[in-house]
Amino acid sequence: MGASTDHALGRSTNFYVKDEAAFKDGFGTTAQVEFAAGERVEFVSSSMEFNIERIDRMDQKQTRSITQDRVTGKQTIAWSFEANLGSARNDGTAPNLDSFFKAATGGTFGSNTYALTSVNDLPSLRLMREANGVFSEVIYGAWVEEMTISASGGDIPKVSFSGGGCHYALTGTSSVASSSTDTVNVTAGEGHNFMVGSLVTVSNQTDSTVRAISTDALTITGSSSMTGTVVPKVPTPGSITNIINNGLQGSFSLDGVTSYPITSFDLTLTNGIKVIEDEALAEGATDFIAGYRTVSGSVSVRAKKSDLLALTRRLTYSGGSNR
Repeated sequence: MGASTDHALGRSTNFYVKDEAAFKDGFGTTAQVEFAAGERVEFVSSSMEFNIERIDRMDQKQTRSITQDRVTGKQTIAWSFEANLGSARNDGTAPNLDSFFKAATGGTFGSNTYALTSVNDLPSLRLMREANGVFSEVIYGAWVEEMTISASGGDIPKVSFSGGGCHYALTGTSSVASSSTDTVNVTAGEGHNFMVGSLVTVSNQTDSTVRAISTDALTITGSSSMTGTVVPKVPTPGSITNIINNGLQGSFSLDGVTSYPITSFDLTLTNGIKVIEDEALAEGATDFIAGYRTVSGSVSVRAKKSDLLALTRRLTYSGGSNR
């Protein structure tokens, strides 16, 4: 019989999203900023990507092997998230995906809408994905570059978000080899299972954030008598609220007409994020600026003669010219 608790099962993956009270709050500081059970969101698919550029050194050398010497360059972070739009509601209660919608639109929930705002400062997020307690990934200072809402036929409408972030922390597991106040030494060679920003739990201690790493020594907040295991700190998943299960509820209005027989539609909002990532001596992105926002989309309808008048009016639409 296999040890299922040793495997990061896709079906056991949880995703958490939290509004950042301050940009990148909790990263590399003594203040412990965690995720709550109620910040778990349902999803269809997700990804978190962390890449570090490796630059070939073009020094004078007595070899033709360019890749013999390389320098660590900038890091880049990207993420994506897709969920059923059944996570939204129409009863005046903010949806379970409220944080994502706010970060995408810059607005807040009210009267069942998220009004687009002209603010230049979009909210930032902290994201976490964990699987079966085997590992966790946390992104600090995350932003939403793109949001897409789509539906087709009898399929459940979907909403997707994607963007980047400033700091990434992958967290694995290990055991305590020894400890001193605010320092825990893990099993030799396993310090690489943690990164600055890792949220961890030590068996007999309160939860903490890894603030620094030196080989196998992790700087956290703890006593001199830490023992047991060092594992990812994840909340016990609670029930997800504000969910509706009727995936076919909703309406579509085009020029005030709601009777069109729609076969599919999609709407994409792009924030035009300008990433601040060109600063010297910085490991990667340090901030972001909201750029020009664009909203685009398409709709497919089953045309009837009674609907053609409204459809052809787009050629002379008074709000602008498409010629």
